[in-house]
Amino acid sequence: MIKVMENQDAIYMNFDNKKVTEIVIDAMHKTGVKRIIQAGVLSVYGEVAQPFAIWNSRMMGGAVAYNRGVESLEVSDLDYTYMRMTWLYNGNRKDYIASPKGEPFLGAQITRHAITQFIMDNITGKRNDIRASIGLWEPSSENKSKPDFY
Repeated sequence: MIKVMENQDAIYMNFDNKKVTEIVIDAMHKTGVKRIIQAGVLSVYGEVAQPFAIWNSRMMGGAVAYNRGVESLEVSDLDYTYMRMTWLYNGNRKDYIASPKGEPFLGAQITRHAITQFIMDNITGKRNDIRASIGLWEPSSENKSKPDFY
């Protein structure tokens, strides 16, 4: 892992697991890489608003808030962005709403293209979500009881 990280500007993790995140953080310290963007899940802070919270909790189960990478990232010295993504679907929309930690999570769905756009916006400097846990959903999916595709 260290050889792969050497001389990189940023690390992207497309999964969320606390133990693996800690291994990656250790490797980042050894290589001097400071920037990480990690794909995560919604409801790690119990922030999902009604009516979507009922459906989401039933689908995700109760353990979603534990053993997540965000727990390790928040106590690290890294320049992290943790993406709390709502339910993903394939589509062409690239627009998104980015909600910081502490605000209610309102949206029920987002396209994979929009997630990619958010990542690119952070890598290119259009956004600067450093040391942040960001909720991501698509505009007009607020206050739905479940994603349209379910």
